[in-house]
Amino acid sequence: MFAARYAFALAALLTAGIAHATPVLTITVPASALLSGVPASAGTGLAAAYYDLPTYTATVELAAQMAASEAGPAVTFTAKTICFPTCGATMKDGSPVAGFARANGTGLVGNTIMNRSYSSFTGALLIPTAGTYAFDLYSDDGASLTIGKTLITEMDGPQSWSGTAASVTFTKAGLYAIAVDQFDIGGYDGITLLENWSAVPTADLYTVNMLGMTSSRSNAVPEPASMSILAAGFVGLIAGRMRRGGRPASFQ
Repeated sequence: MFAARYAFALAALLTAGIAHATPVLTITVPASALLSGVPASAGTGLAAAYYDLPTYTATVELAAQMAASEAGPAVTFTAKTICFPTCGATMKDGSPVAGFARANGTGLVGNTIMNRSYSSFTGALLIPTAGTYAFDLYSDDGASLTIGKTLITEMDGPQSWSGTAASVTFTKAGLYAIAVDQFDIGGYDGITLLENWSAVPTADLYTVNMLGMTSSRSNAVPEPASMSILAAGFVGLIAGRMRRGGRPASFQ
């Protein structure tokens, strides 16, 4: 876990001095959303799914619904952190998704050419100590961040690269369900999530294998395993989120 945190300390140096979005909200994620305490082993990343969309869509929610009607994602992989193609960057559509995932995506299954799309990143986030954390979400086009059953921040609708931020208070340390949704209408694509102004460490991101999950906003059937408590938490997260939905190479 130390090695992973050291690597992301280097990433923090790369983002130092960059102008970040100013938090406009302070949100408390209730202790009831806690999935479990601090685990003994380090995380390996979040479950990522990339869906080709047949037509233009205008919101995150509509993109999720359209993706749910597809046979399945075009590409799946493990996201070691949410910085695609890299932290603060976008990539022009027409490139292979494998190139978009780059070093932050591992275990890619499938491939497609980037165009109109919906992407989901789901799993559990470790909050190592209780307190207040800053989260910055940047995307082209729209995106949303949910932790526990709480919508933290979102940018809905088509947009060039831009960001939003929120301060989030956790009263207990441990694992919380996390979901990031993002859609692209074509042109350029990019998604970055920062925690306390640097990339979220891989060691703090955990994957739960959810069989039958076609999108992070759809009903999920948990795989029988020792992670059943985590899986139940994800079902609650997903159900709670069903109410709804640029070109620089550096942060603006």
